[in-house]
Amino acid sequence: MKNLLKGVMLLFFVAFTVNISMAQIADGTAGKSSIVKITTEEKVVGGKKAVYNATGWCWKDKMYVVTSLHAVAGMSNIKVSIPPNKEKETVADIYKVYKKADLALLKLRKDIGLKPLKEADADANSMTTFQIWGYPHNIYMIQGKPLNFNFGTESRPTLNSILAGSNTATVLKKQKYPSLNVEIFKVGTTIQPGHSGAPILNKDNQVIGVAEGGLKEGVAGINFAIRSKSYLQELYNSTESTSMPKSAQAELFSSKTIVPDEATEEEIEQYMAQANEVATISSDSGKEVHRTWQASLEDIAMTMDDEDIQTVQTLIDNGYVFINDTFEVYEDYSTGATFAIPTGYNVVYQDGFFMVQGDELIFAFVPINTNSFPEAQETLNQFIIEMHGQYPTKSRMADFPDTNEVDEMKKHIEKYDYRQVAYQGGQYLVSVGGKVEGTNVAAMYLDTKLPADMTDNQLREFFLFALASELASFSKN
Repeated sequence: MKNLLKGVMLLFFVAFTVNISMAQIADGTAGKSSIVKITTEEKVVGGKKAVYNATGWCWKDKMYVVTSLHAVAGMSNIKVSIPPNKEKETVADIYKVYKKADLALLKLRKDIGLKPLKEADADANSMTTFQIWGYPHNIYMIQGKPLNFNFGTESRPTLNSILAGSNTATVLKKQKYPSLNVEIFKVGTTIQPGHSGAPILNKDNQVIGVAEGGLKEGVAGINFAIRSKSYLQELYNSTESTSMPKSAQAELFSSKTIVPDEATEEEIEQYMAQANEVATISSDSGKEVHRTWQASLEDIAMTMDDEDIQTVQTLIDNGYVFINDTFEVYEDYSTGATFAIPTGYNVVYQDGFFMVQGDELIFAFVPINTNSFPEAQETLNQFIIEMHGQYPTKSRMADFPDTNEVDEMKKHIEKYDYRQVAYQGGQYLVSVGGKVEGTNVAAMYLDTKLPADMTDNQLREFFLFALASELASFSKN
């Protein structure tokens, strides 16, 4: 997130001076008898509880289930089930943990007829299509989908190969798991909340990886899987203590639903189903964005560099944002584009955009997939030209210089053009631009009153959405 917030800092100083699909595995049996839904609970304020959802799978013995450690660490009331069969449900205890690989082995209190899966190895640079099966988001029934690796020059890549030098790596060092040296598969498919612990299967229903993806860099997901063949036996032989606090990753990549403390099992399922329905915003053309998680500004700042943290601190010191402000993170799974929206605003699809309307403010975004990096670059340029072309009277603003950062090697572009425009009898600031990552585009525009004409509340809203536009990113792998 290097220098992520330069644009927001510029906006601050100006404003301050003027106004202070289901895949099929080989025979389908794994999904029916080996892969389980894991739910845990945590008390929250206001007479409610948080219910988390993850995935696990039977291994070695019918009474053992493997899942991600971050999904169960410090949690109470761990339940294992294969919906919709109520007979296939039981409570489980954490039997073994292996922090290096973020793995936990659960022991069931009751036999529910599970069949152990076998593990196998795979080439980290394989072009084979595998499958991931699990319970993403708040779905009731198991789902599967194709999964591919991103290949590179390393035969046995580690977590450090995708996190080296990032603030996320520092966070993991403090938590002490998973290790940055753990061997991984770089996953080219978006791993969704609730997939934590899900098995990645080859054509023979053998587990070659355990879905992780439980890390964030800003508001973007980092998609990877633990190489299961390397660590399952170490998990089984581990003597590490199973008593530990809740993982910070549980908030990030286990699916979470808030329900009344006294809610029954049936009511909890209803709340989860409703939350999942509300979390998906669809267009009439079939394009969708999914609300994947909620992040506080404090959470996001944990992965910022020092310069960005100072920018946020300046905004906090002047009362424009607060450290406990939260953002809803929406992701387009086809491109990996992620967009942050301040909590409390409704996202709708209108006129070709996913859109939010505030007080004298419109924020709109759209993910776009192209066939090449040059095409993606041209697509963003045309988007900026066409959007600004809708305003007959416009001028450049000396206080808001355009930005255009291009990294040809990383195939990354960040570009924003600012214009003062006149329409409907008033003067407005329109920011149009976005980001390019490889062949994908995250295009956005922000239409507001001029900062000099804003009330204090409008300025606060303005900075929240300006910050949101800078936080837009792409899931990493």
